[in-house]
Amino acid sequence: LISQSVLRDQNASLQEMVLSSPLSLRGLLLGRYLGALGVGLVVASAIYMGLMMAPVLEWIGALPSEAVGPTPSAPK
Repeated sequence: LISQSVLRDQNASLQEMVLSSPLSLRGLLLGRYLGALGVGLVVASAIYMGLMMAPVLEWIGALPSEAVGPTPSAPK
């Protein structure tokens, strides 16, 4: 995974800008990892927020009642 991001920078001719930054390679890779983790957490939380908001949207009339099913609480 780490080598893919380095190769992607090389293919886009960005390796000079990325490697000339004052960050160490370890800091750069840690930042990329934390950024990807943050994006994953935002997407996952949006899914769960949507599942939890569906009954509320049905209650206020924003969704038809037949469009909302039981909320899954655990995988089967």
